[in-house]
Amino acid sequence: MKYRQIPLGSIDTLNQKFEPEAYKHNSMKILFFQWKYHPNRHPIVKALLDRGHEVKYISQFAEPNREHYDAIEPIPIGYSRLYRFIAKKTGIDNDYMRMTMGWPPLEQLYQEMRSFNPDLVIVRNYGLVQAIVLTLGNILGADGILQEQHPKYKGEMKRIKPGIDKLYQLVFGKPLVRVTPIRGNVNTGETTDNVYYVPFPIDSELYKPLGKRTHFKNGKVNIISVGRFSSKRKNLIGLLCAINTISERYDIHLTLVGLLDDESNHQYQKLLSYIDDNSLNKIVNIRTNMDYQDLQEEYKRHDLSVLPAFNEPFGMAGLESMAAGLPLICSDQAGVSSNVEHGYNGYLFKEGSQRDLAEKIELAVQNRDNLIAMSENAIEVIKRDHLPETYCDRLEQIIEENFGD
Repeated sequence: MKYRQIPLGSIDTLNQKFEPEAYKHNSMKILFFQWKYHPNRHPIVKALLDRGHEVKYISQFAEPNREHYDAIEPIPIGYSRLYRFIAKKTGIDNDYMRMTMGWPPLEQLYQEMRSFNPDLVIVRNYGLVQAIVLTLGNILGADGILQEQHPKYKGEMKRIKPGIDKLYQLVFGKPLVRVTPIRGNVNTGETTDNVYYVPFPIDSELYKPLGKRTHFKNGKVNIISVGRFSSKRKNLIGLLCAINTISERYDIHLTLVGLLDDESNHQYQKLLSYIDDNSLNKIVNIRTNMDYQDLQEEYKRHDLSVLPAFNEPFGMAGLESMAAGLPLICSDQAGVSSNVEHGYNGYLFKEGSQRDLAEKIELAVQNRDNLIAMSENAIEVIKRDHLPETYCDRLEQIIEENFGD
């Protein structure tokens, strides 16, 4: 296939201004396969559709009440009878196993792929299922891209993935291109030539006009945090501890937004108990299972976003809140930390340190003028790195460099 070439200079240059209307590009048929339609897929799919590409999205299960289908509705094909039989017999059937080993019904998968006849297949992460999908894509003549959420530049790079990449090149005669929204440390990390840093886009239509907002509703610094209530890793208790530490010195309010399957969940009950035991009911509000578009509007009612989670692969909520004009506080190890310039559009706290988390929140709320300035900077970072046309430009150049004639 021949794709247009885009004059971006270095793929890692983020300050490039793009004018997509000045370019002509060939439409591609792009097929995504992922075990579910994750929220970070929506702005990617919408950007590619708006660009004029055809997109098909195959998932293994659907959550209509939680997934956002305005751009596209995925095709859930489930799991093979053999996998379901093995899972039932062994009693091992968790999210990790479904993502990596839960292969789909192969005949149905192949028919869905063949009916679309893709130019490009994009899968998420390494695994048996992904290998099957990429192999079928190559049989149909499609190129392959693997989307992962690991830093492009790593302190100590494992050799397993480069080995798999070389095997792919040997078998199919073309590279397995890997893209990631996480940059990592350019100065100290290692990388390979087939790994590209491509920041996630945001659905900019949801936040227009970018940057137009009011601050400090009801005279308070309004803080929002988004994360699944049942997950200990989201560290919501740690956030409440930090808020409790500084609440007597500052006029603040915290809104916790997240998914909740069961109100009797242990983590959720711990959260409620902590709020009651520390008399935080007047300054902490909980919103469960909020609709995607309602969440985007909810961001605009706040002044600061906090992502307290540890071991966070990325944290799309952090990027969404920045698009709404909120400075972001997150762990220095979170994937989205690549998008936070410390002191400019937010702050990074040392992962695992509740004390440092509290200090960074206090640093943000104690100076409202600076918080407004960081709000404007958050918008500038989004405009610079995360607009849909910027994402398409970068992805199309990668395709041209690796698969163009």
